Amino acid sequence: NTTVLNATTYDYIVAGAGAAGIVAAQRLAESGASVLLLERGGSSFASTGNTDTLKWNSSVTMYDVPGLSYYQSEVGTPAMCPDTADRAGCLLGGGSVVNAMKFVPPRERDFDDKWPAGWKWNDVADAAARLHERNPGQTYGSEDGVRYNDEAFDVLSKFLSGEGWTETDVIEKPNEKVDVFSHPPWCLANGLRSGPVRTYLPLAEALPNFTLELNKMVIRAVRNGSHISGVETICATTGKRVIYNVKRGGKVILASGTMSTPRILFNSGIGPREQLDTVASGNTSVILPPQSDWINLPVGVQIKDHTILTVKFKTKESMPALATTQFTSPNQTSVDLFAKESGILAQSLQRLSFWTAVNTTDGHQVFVQGTCNGPANNTIQMKIYLTHGLTSMGSLGITADGKTELTSKPWLRTATDIEAATKFMDRLLKMTRRPNSTLSFLSAGVNNITTGANVTGADLIKEPATALHYIGTAKMGLKGEEGVVVDTDTKVYGTDNLFVVDASMHPDLPTGNTQAMVMLVAEQAAAKIL
Repeated sequence: NTTVLNATTYDYIVAGAGAAGIVAAQRLAESGASVLLLERGGSSFASTGNTDTLKWNSSVTMYDVPGLSYYQSEVGTPAMCPDTADRAGCLLGGGSVVNAMKFVPPRERDFDDKWPAGWKWNDVADAAARLHERNPGQTYGSEDGVRYNDEAFDVLSKFLSGEGWTETDVIEKPNEKVDVFSHPPWCLANGLRSGPVRTYLPLAEALPNFTLELNKMVIRAVRNGSHISGVETICATTGKRVIYNVKRGGKVILASGTMSTPRILFNSGIGPREQLDTVASGNTSVILPPQSDWINLPVGVQIKDHTILTVKFKTKESMPALATTQFTSPNQTSVDLFAKESGILAQSLQRLSFWTAVNTTDGHQVFVQGTCNGPANNTIQMKIYLTHGLTSMGSLGITADGKTELTSKPWLRTATDIEAATKFMDRLLKMTRRPNSTLSFLSAGVNNITTGANVTGADLIKEPATALHYIGTAKMGLKGEEGVVVDTDTKVYGTDNLFVVDASMHPDLPTGNTQAMVMLVAEQAAAKIL
């Protein structure tokens, strides 16, 4: 395989066009600098050149349609990475075009508790405002003002209100997170999935100093000692290898996601000895720097994720549900409404979100998020997330064939987290067992294996699952702190000009789904890098 050197050089090369990479690349390009944004996958929305449009509407792909966010695998083959430790989107927009669209603006404590100096809420508030201006998210769904298929909200809002919980709007009031519920906040605008592919990328593409290359996977940073001269890429369609270089004083920015940025670091001779040895002796023929130049940093030594526990309840009153086919093969009414930015296809699939917190006996406060819908007649499903404050961690490594893998799992590993999950489930069961309760326990677990009238909270936490909200594989902080890989300017320790701006560098989990946090942090990171 001969590697070709690309003739053009750039001020900034950004590896990965997901939620973080697009935001950072646009802000860097806005400064007038030349920016190359590399994405290993192809296009996503129809507006980005994806011609795999839907039978019932040739102006959109499945990635465009909010009502297909749960059903992409039913109507097509979503572009997932073949070589990551868990599911990750490998296409323009990354996770922001394959997720279920929840958009939870971080609250002040999400930064103030564990983020380092320079990254407290007061430091990032301007970045939050810049993000909100372009990508505010919304809680109303359909543009015609009607909430379609909203029976699950009606049932649950009455149930929670009866228990003393308060309705809020989580986008307008992000700091309210104890005993509150909201219509789900979505990354949605004008009846379509929104996010950086719509709200930042067009602004970048309007600039002459910005270049986007699709189907170009970054293999490694080309490194001589502490200096990064560029990146080596492989074309997904031709297999051709190309090196792109930065100009003198230029910077390389990694934004390939929590499970792929570590691979680029390992392949660049940065990480624990064990992982670099695996690359060196593996079969990916990656050219590592000489061993004397390896940089020993704890890449992948820590990985955190929200934990999901699934519970289902029967409703006392009859509550109709929509069949999956109403979304995957919509009727003419739905098709016509969607063309007017409305109807069930112009909403995502969650119907209510709630938040609270649990205080554990060892002094921790662990936050809980509930994501609820009505998947079948007379049935409420709750995905119960442990979020901010959880203490479990796993680790991530690389295999001989260049895939990242979880070397230990990050869910319910500590007494704190087990207690928090059990306590919340006990509270929830108690609420449903009151004489006037409108809900009764049906089953728990992904495959509904836990059933019975006398279950306890401990019975409901036996099947923890991933939220796919992984963070922290190249954590930001002070050098030498546990798990820390990048400094508070997001620069990789031991390098002159290599940066990480995606969720790999997040030192802590937020209270809600991660995509809003990822975009906000990329805004702040770009400002620091500039």
